[in-house]
Amino acid sequence: MQKMVSTHNRPLSPVLNVLGGLTLCDGAGQPIELKARKSRQLLAYLAVPAGQARTRDQLAALLWSDRQDEQARASLRTALSGIRRAIGDDALIVDQDMISLRPGCLCTDYDHLRGLVETGKDIATLNDFYGGDFLAGFEHDSELFMAWLRTLRAECNDLAVGLLKNNADRLAEVGQNRGAIDLMRASLSLEPLREQTHRTIMRLYVASGERALALTQFKTCAELLSHELDTTPGPETQALADSIALQNPDATPAQHQRVASVYQTAKSKPRPVTAPTQQPLFHADNAASVVVLPFANMSGDAEQNYFADGITEDIITDLSGIGTLSVASRSAGQVYRGADVSPSQIAQDLGVHYLLEGSVRKFGNSVRISAQLIDAQNNRQIWAERFDRTFDNIFELQSEISQAIVMALDINLTPLISERAGKSATTSAEAYQCYLRGRNVFRICGIDNYQLAYELFQRAVDLDPDYAQAYAGLGNCAAILTADAKMKSDILDAALKDCNRALDINPTLAEGYAARGHVYQIMGNTGAAKQDYEKAILLNPMLDEAHFRLGKYYLNIEENTEKAFVSFKKAYELGDRTIPNCMMLQVCLRGLDYPQELRFYARQVLDISKKIIAIDPHHVAAAMMIAFSHNDLGETAEAIRWAEIAQDGVTEDGTQMYNIGCLYAQLGEIDKSLAALERCLILGRSDEWFQFMKVSDHDLAPVRKDPRFGELVARFEH
Repeated sequence: MQKMVSTHNRPLSPVLNVLGGLTLCDGAGQPIELKARKSRQLLAYLAVPAGQARTRDQLAALLWSDRQDEQARASLRTALSGIRRAIGDDALIVDQDMISLRPGCLCTDYDHLRGLVETGKDIATLNDFYGGDFLAGFEHDSELFMAWLRTLRAECNDLAVGLLKNNADRLAEVGQNRGAIDLMRASLSLEPLREQTHRTIMRLYVASGERALALTQFKTCAELLSHELDTTPGPETQALADSIALQNPDATPAQHQRVASVYQTAKSKPRPVTAPTQQPLFHADNAASVVVLPFANMSGDAEQNYFADGITEDIITDLSGIGTLSVASRSAGQVYRGADVSPSQIAQDLGVHYLLEGSVRKFGNSVRISAQLIDAQNNRQIWAERFDRTFDNIFELQSEISQAIVMALDINLTPLISERAGKSATTSAEAYQCYLRGRNVFRICGIDNYQLAYELFQRAVDLDPDYAQAYAGLGNCAAILTADAKMKSDILDAALKDCNRALDINPTLAEGYAARGHVYQIMGNTGAAKQDYEKAILLNPMLDEAHFRLGKYYLNIEENTEKAFVSFKKAYELGDRTIPNCMMLQVCLRGLDYPQELRFYARQVLDISKKIIAIDPHHVAAAMMIAFSHNDLGETAEAIRWAEIAQDGVTEDGTQMYNIGCLYAQLGEIDKSLAALERCLILGRSDEWFQFMKVSDHDLAPVRKDPRFGELVARFEH
């Protein structure tokens, strides 16, 4: 916070900070003693706004309305005496029954904020002038006091938002879009539900060439509005997101109509999910079973999504360490992000007894986490709590939440969770933050996101050279980047060293073996790859990523569709309902010609994909999966419609191009399939991927019969 400065060599006046709390200091920044809480509240009331006089009766009723008149007057006199001792005998002006502060006897950060607004001065960050809510933590039972407090909070909030917006506009005018984005993100921390701010940030991301982040910001806005107000973004916000997703401000009416139809799908209730044996998707063997739903990001800032997701996942990890508690996987709960589904329906779908849901709000170094545990059998809340901490204490906070849940469930607490709390993967909060961001970006998919994730994991290990999980993340990113973009092969040598470093630090890290197996597979050391996948599964049979990687190995290397199907199915049963695993599961079923099972999983994947679309209408991969699933169910017209929706959103990303080529092959659109595959090959594919396309991918069986496919392969063979 900026300090007040003196002029003409006068001593600095005392400073009263009312934004973010209530503190009183002298001109040198040393605290001034004014112990009584009501004396400090009274001083704030007299100081803001400056120059106002109040009667003794008003002041007595403000803070002592619960006392008799004479007692209230006496308490007022005591408080006024305390103020005189703190800031000077001449600080108060008493004119008969009226009391006010002498002008100039006190400086406030409230006046500083108003001065910045009136003069239009440049500001760099929110922390330069705004410490938080007006008198945060100094609420009072008096309705008179609270009415004044609410008015000032709203005013200060509006002043800060306006100041941030004006400065962001000035930066954007001279092309400093990143600085403008940072200021508008700060504005969202004050008013996360203001759609205009979300739209401004989306436009700034587009101007900076960050289209994916612009759409992620829209998704965050939609999720927040759904969570807080049970509504959807307005037409102007939706139209902006559509134009960004279509990458064309002059998109045809047919394209806009297709996008509009996605919103109608998003608003419709998904069909109930049922298994052929009528068993739930996740089956718990005892009553002590829970799913941790994705914690909502209450900041409204898309770049803070990583933190909410990280908190969710680490709580799942902690709870999974308790042998008497069955915990659904992260991806099992992820499909319900923002979905309008009742707790009882979620519990029925997943076969759990309890649901944990919550929200996260990060403001500077402060963190607020709210959580509640629901008994889904009777929709009863059995535990709820709010935690206010600093980010530096994040590791202890996660353990505290996990232990509170265990106590609420009345489970015998094993020593394991307490031991885990003392064995965090890193002791660096900054490294942990980089790792969470990298993990979040990695899951979005796409070449640009994998490259950004790689940089964030690298930053994490720079901050903590003993961060095993971050080293494993580096290995995974490198393997995917080399496979997708034909990067230099020496990146794989570095990736292998990173994976080995992860396993040197933690020889029992299943994620490290899964990552190293991935690297070995790309390097062509297939025997070592398989051994590492199997080792990862041995160490952690619940690690769905390891089962997924082993499935890819069986399909791509051994060309054993039956074994691949078993692995993908296992990953699915463990809760991996991500688009890549769902896609590979259905690819295997088409190749094996299991029509009954294909229809069953197609129905489930259709519901999962529609849940994703409900909160993220521009999710290209989800739209593709909806098209695949409709086609597998024999609903050709709907499959073609969704294929067109997916095609509208496809970018210059080799994976997207390849998948759209597979989709059109399944639909019998051979010309469109060949065009997409050609574009994919121009963008660049690894040798392993090329071989899979040429020989093994069952989805491309229809297009391989066309002579033009052989000609296409011959052109790119070398």
